[in-house]
Amino acid sequence: MEFSKRKDVAMGKVDLSRKGSVDQLIQNLITYINTKEEYFTTSSCSGRIVLLSDTSLSSTSGKTTTKKHCRWFLTSHQNVASSKVISTLNTLDEPSKIKFEPFIVHVQCSTLEHAQLLLKAAIAAGFRNSGITMNKQCKHPMVAVRGTLCLEVPLTGHGGHRLTSDEYVDHVVAIANSKMVDNELRINKFEKHLHTSLDCEITTKKSKKLTPVKEFKTTDGIVCKAVKSNEIDCVSDLCSLFI
Repeated sequence: MEFSKRKDVAMGKVDLSRKGSVDQLIQNLITYINTKEEYFTTSSCSGRIVLLSDTSLSSTSGKTTTKKHCRWFLTSHQNVASSKVISTLNTLDEPSKIKFEPFIVHVQCSTLEHAQLLLKAAIAAGFRNSGITMNKQCKHPMVAVRGTLCLEVPLTGHGGHRLTSDEYVDHVVAIANSKMVDNELRINKFEKHLHTSLDCEITTKKSKKLTPVKEFKTTDGIVCKAVKSNEIDCVSDLCSLFI
C-alpha cells in the first residue's frame, strides 16, 4: 500500500486508547506531525502518573495476570497530590504500585531519511531511548520517541496491606511529580527541534538527495541502505529489528 493511503487509513481509525483522545499537552505536537505528508502518528501518550494493580503479585497461582486484567485506580497526565494517592491506597484490598510513564509517540515515516530527521530531533531533546524499526521490505520505517524518566514502586501487598508509610508515599509522589515536570520540558524541546529539522530540511531542501553510506542485509536477503544527513548517520544495526 502506498504511504499516502496507509496514512489515510490510519487517520480514519477510531482511537481505542483508554482515554479515547490525544492528550492535551501534546495535541499541537501530534497535529503538527500529522500535517506533514511524510509522517503520521500511530499512538502517543504525553506522560502519566498511574496507581494500578500489581499483577505480578495478584495471582495466587504464581502466574502473572495478563495486562488486560490490570485495574487502574488513579491516573493523571499532570502532577498529583500525595493525599489523593494515600486516600486511594486506603480503599484497596489488593496489591498495587505507582508508576510514572514518560512521553512516548510512534510515528510512521515515508522513507528512512525522513525517519532519521525525526530521530535526530528526539535524541537532541533528550529522548535517548528512541529508535527506528524497519519492516521486512525496509519500507515505511517506524520511529519510537521515548525517554528514560521511568518510575515504578509497589505500595500495597496482598489484601491491600500497606508496604510503606504515608511519609514514603509523599516522597515517591514528589519524585513522580518532578519527573512529570522534566518530561514536559523535554516535550517542548522536542517540538522546537522538530520544527527546525522538518521545516528547514524537508520544506526548503525537499529535493536534496541524501548520500548512501552503508548497506544492511536482512535475514531474508533484502538489502537496506542507510543514509547520512548533516550530523546524523543511520543507527547501527538498523534492520536488526522488524515489525
